[in-house]
Amino acid sequence: MEKDLELIVKAFVRSEATVTEQLNAIRDVKTGARGNSFWLQSNRNLQVLYSLLAAEFSKQNLSISGIARQIGTSRPNISRILKDARSLGLINDVNSPTKSSRELVNSSVMTLLSNAKFMSQIKEFVFRSSLFKLEEEAGNYSLATSHSTPEPPEPLDTAKIAVLPFSDFSEIQNQGVFVDGLLESITEELTRFKDLDVISPSLSSPYRGHTVDIRRAGRELGANYILEGSIRGDANALRIHARLLDSSDGSTLWSQHFDRSMQNTNSLQIQDELSVGIASSIGDLSGVLDFHWQGIAVRTNPNELSSDRSVALVNAYFQSGSEEDHLLARDVIERARERDPNNSDVLAMVANVYRAEHWLSHNSLPDPLNRALDAASRAVELDPTSDRAYNSLATVHMHRGENNAFRAAADQVLKLAPTSNFRIAQMGNLYYLSGDRPTGMKLLNSLHSLSDDTEAFPNKGLLRLPFFYEAYREKNYHEAVRVVNLMAMPRFWASHALSFATASALNLSNEADLAKFRLQEIWPDFLDNGHAALTCLTADAHLAGQMMSYMH
Repeated sequence: MEKDLELIVKAFVRSEATVTEQLNAIRDVKTGARGNSFWLQSNRNLQVLYSLLAAEFSKQNLSISGIARQIGTSRPNISRILKDARSLGLINDVNSPTKSSRELVNSSVMTLLSNAKFMSQIKEFVFRSSLFKLEEEAGNYSLATSHSTPEPPEPLDTAKIAVLPFSDFSEIQNQGVFVDGLLESITEELTRFKDLDVISPSLSSPYRGHTVDIRRAGRELGANYILEGSIRGDANALRIHARLLDSSDGSTLWSQHFDRSMQNTNSLQIQDELSVGIASSIGDLSGVLDFHWQGIAVRTNPNELSSDRSVALVNAYFQSGSEEDHLLARDVIERARERDPNNSDVLAMVANVYRAEHWLSHNSLPDPLNRALDAASRAVELDPTSDRAYNSLATVHMHRGENNAFRAAADQVLKLAPTSNFRIAQMGNLYYLSGDRPTGMKLLNSLHSLSDDTEAFPNKGLLRLPFFYEAYREKNYHEAVRVVNLMAMPRFWASHALSFATASALNLSNEADLAKFRLQEIWPDFLDNGHAALTCLTADAHLAGQMMSYMH
């Protein structure tokens, strides 16, 4: 692997391509399949790449003052990077390396990887310098930034969904009134989600009572997605079965049934409950379509992502919690902002990735919360009806300790998205972290499940953190372990830090050793330098101190 990487690097550092294009080239070499990101998910592989980059840079006849002038004050300190490389014995002075890239791989790569400070600077250099190239002039090389901007990708069509009349197989006469009312309610609830364009029910009503070819219906209605279903039952009980299909190929994206008793129950209440639940399962930010779009974004060449898909890629980062995914997400969403500066959704996600530099300690650059506030404020200005924009603003105000402004923005989120489990969970999380734990837990515990076999909570990851903190504070460590496992974020440093602290509190030495090993794979010197990051994550210095004490 290292030999292949060394060859890649020699071309990589002389490329005029963007960072994302360069990473795509590396993916192509390693996987043979364009857009496959699995290889890059290995932290060690990326570290080896950065190491080789450092060695290749140091081999060139670089002028530190010239680099400083060309990169500017907003760029990383290249002098310090090379100084650190010299301190490791990789180079004796700026212009005279003692080891070639091949020798570095063969004998010194682990030494370089063990220097976390050096690795951090290399990461920042590679990804912050969004466009760069090495130009050969009279045998010398110099770094230069390119001001060219890649052509924007063709925007993808708006996500359009049609709700077809449900088939009625019930034994109740005049059940068609209930079915029509349910479809109207589902359609109305779907229109609450701004990422969806809902086809008028009048256009889909002619399909009632007919066997439908989903691909043909999609073409005729101009819909990317089709919701269909059926109702069975009698005077005592109903079973409603709903399916979401991709009209391009007829594949099923989601399917679920819901059982409801008809005894002493208001049919309008059932309609309202089911319509909210079905629409949320499809269109909410933790719904099936959002995860579907995230999958498309992750598999797509980042240079070909539309603004909407760039937003989806950022959402995918927050699902993984991976520092490498944050680097890519920040690069992609910043370029989306450059070509689409008046897109409120893009600005909101720019704010979110900047906020992650502070809250999750991922790839931090100077002044992340002020940068996030600027982007979030602009997002709200562009679209004051957007719950996504107000969510980003509420989040930034909370992390800045501006509680009155946070509450005002949070109230707007809940007014704009009153039925969104995801937004309710986000606001509960923020209230909890702001210090108002009772309000936070009240919101989190208000989430409702649509069926007995469906969990109400909309997210396996970060939004579960307050439940962990509550269990840990109460010394209910077994429950804390259960919550961490439900987070399902193996590439996020905090998952292993929380597991390490909890297993240690329970005197589970094998589990603690495994969590420590996995934590140090992601963050080698966390035990020495991770206290501040844990304090930012928990928003509670005392709680962070308790957990750190168990890890030492």
